[in-house]
Amino acid sequence: MRTIDADIMAQLQAKTLRPFFTLDLDIEGTHYRYTDCDVPIIGSVEDETGASWGPAYHNLSLAAGQAFFDPYGVNLANYAKGIKYANHLGPNLMTNGDNEAAAASLSGSDAPLKSATIAQSNEQAYEGTYSTKVTLGGTYSYGGWQYIGVLGASVLAGHTYKVSARIYLPSGQALDTIYADCWTDSNGRARYNSFLDFTENHVHTTDAWVEAVNYVRVVDELVFRIYCADTELVNNAGVFYIDDIRVEEVLDDNLYQIELRDSAGKKALGYIQAPDSKEYGNASAGTELITNGTFNENITGWTTTAGHVFDTFEWDGAGALHAISDGSGSSYGNSPVFTVAAGKLYRVAFTLSLTSGTAPQFAICNSDTGGNISVVVQSSNGANVVFLTTTAASAVARFFFYLSNGEAGNFTLDNVSVKEINHCGESGVAIVSTATGHVQDWASIESGFNYNDSSYTFDVLLGHFVPRKVKLDPIRYSMGRNVDSMEIQIDNLDDALTPAFVGGTPQGSTVTLSMVVLDANYKIIATPVTLFKGIIDGWDMDEEKITLTVASELVRWNQKTLAKHSASCRWKEFKGAECAYAGAEGWCDRSFTRCTQLGNASNFGGFRWLPSIVDKEIWWGRSRVG
Repeated sequence: MRTIDADIMAQLQAKTLRPFFTLDLDIEGTHYRYTDCDVPIIGSVEDETGASWGPAYHNLSLAAGQAFFDPYGVNLANYAKGIKYANHLGPNLMTNGDNEAAAASLSGSDAPLKSATIAQSNEQAYEGTYSTKVTLGGTYSYGGWQYIGVLGASVLAGHTYKVSARIYLPSGQALDTIYADCWTDSNGRARYNSFLDFTENHVHTTDAWVEAVNYVRVVDELVFRIYCADTELVNNAGVFYIDDIRVEEVLDDNLYQIELRDSAGKKALGYIQAPDSKEYGNASAGTELITNGTFNENITGWTTTAGHVFDTFEWDGAGALHAISDGSGSSYGNSPVFTVAAGKLYRVAFTLSLTSGTAPQFAICNSDTGGNISVVVQSSNGANVVFLTTTAASAVARFFFYLSNGEAGNFTLDNVSVKEINHCGESGVAIVSTATGHVQDWASIESGFNYNDSSYTFDVLLGHFVPRKVKLDPIRYSMGRNVDSMEIQIDNLDDALTPAFVGGTPQGSTVTLSMVVLDANYKIIATPVTLFKGIIDGWDMDEEKITLTVASELVRWNQKTLAKHSASCRWKEFKGAECAYAGAEGWCDRSFTRCTQLGNASNFGGFRWLPSIVDKEIWWGRSRVG
C-alpha cells in the first residue's frame, strides 16, 4: 500500500478522520467523478483559499443568464472549463489557418489594409510550405494602429474556445507591437482587447516563431483580427509572417467550482467558465434604462417626492437638472421608472456639478421614498461611475438621489445612465450551473445571500465526487514482465456510463483511484493520496455494471521503436538519399572515421558515442548529486 508522506500527515493532525476512495475517469474529455462515500464529496480546495474581495467594485452578478464574478487582482481564468488542464480540443475551425491554400488567410472585404499588403509566402512557414506575409508601407497610422486583416470562425455562443496563432518577426524590423484580437463583430465593437500579445512589453523575439495563446467564452460571433501598433504615430514599416491560426473548442468539462461567501457565511456555488468575449461595462453591455437622462430640452419624467421635495427642482436651461435643498428637511429625487431583475449587475453613471454644500447619495430604489434594492453610494463632484447589484426584482425601479435632513446642497445632474451588465469581460469569469453546461447561472445560492456585502471570501473547489457503488479488486504489482493493473466494477443501472463506452472509445482513457480524508462538511481536507493511476486497457458491460481493466500508465512504454540505434551508420545504401555522398570513392564501412575521411561527417547516421556510455552510471545535470 502507498505510504502517506509527512506533509499530508501534518494536514491531518488533530482532525477527525473520515477516509474514503475517489475514482476519476477522464473519457474523451468528459470527467466521471465517483466516491464510495454515501454523500457527495466537495472537491479539494485549490489556490486562492481565503482570498477576499471588497465592496469597492461590486462586479458580481448572481442572476440566471448573467452569472459572473470578478475578484479583481486574482486570476481565476486558469480554472475555467478545463483550461488549467485543457487536454481535449475540437478541430481547428479556421479556414486555411495553416495558410497552405492559394489565398492568404488574413483577408476580407472589411479588412482595412490601407498601406499594408498581405500575400501567401514560402519565405517562412511554421509548418508546411506557406505562411501569410504582411508588409506594411509605413505611411498610414490610424489612431496608432494598422489593421491587417480579419478571419471569421463558426462558433457556438456560450462555448469556450482556445485561440492561438504564431508570428515570425525578422530581425531589423521597425514594428512596435503586434496583437491579435477576438472581436464579436467584424466592425470591431465589443472587442476582447489585446487578446494575443506577440510582443509583450515591446520586447521582440526575432528570427523565430512566437506563439500566443488565450481562451475565450464566445458571446455571439467571433472574428479574428490581426493588427500592429505604432504607438508613437511615426512611420511603421516592416514585414512579419503569421501562421498556424487556430480556434479550437475546449471539450473538457468544468472541473473547477467557486464557493463565494458573504460576511455572514452565506454561500453561492457555481462552475467557473472562461471570460466573455465582450468587454466588461462597455456601451454594448445592455440597453439604456434611463429615460431623458441627458436633459437636452427639459426634465420631463423626473420628479421630487411629495413631503420630501427639493426647494429647487428644475431644468437649468443648458441641458442639466438643477436641484437645491436648504437642509431644513430631507429631499428626494427620482428618475422615470424602469424594470430590473434580482441579482443582476448594473452600471450607473452620471455627471454631478456641485456648486455648494453636500453632494447627494444615490441608489437603485423601488419607491419614491427610498426602498433601496442596491447599496447606497455617496456621489462626488464630477463624473461618477459605479456598479450595483440589485437585491430584488422591481418593475418600478428608479435612480434615486437624496440629501438627508440637515444637509444643504446646490448641484446639477447630467448624462444619467443605468445599463445592465451582461458580460464579465476579460478580467472576470462567467459562472455556469453544471459541469457540462454553457448557460450562465449559479449551481446554488443560499437563502439570504447578500448581493452587495461589504466583503466576500471565496475558495476554488475541484468539482464534486458523487456516490456510486464501486467494487475494487486488489491492485496487482509485479517485478516480472507483467504490467501492473487492477479491475474496477462500477454500478451502471442508470446507464450513466453507457454512452461513453458503447458510443465512444474509452480505451486509453485515464483512470485515477485516490484516498481522501474529509471534514464534518464532507470537504476534502488533505492532499489526496493517489493509490493507482492508469489507463483503460479493456472493459466489459452487463445490465448492472461496467468492469474495467486498468493498466499502469507505463504500458505506454511497451511500444516498438521506429529504428534501432547503433554506433555505426544506419544508412544501408552507400551514396543513397540518406547518405548523400556524391564523391568518387566506392566503399564505406559505416564507421564515423571513414565518413570523416570522405568529408561526409554531417550525414553520418549513427550514434558514435553509444560505446562510451555502456555500463556507465548516468545522471541528469552538470554534476552528480548525493
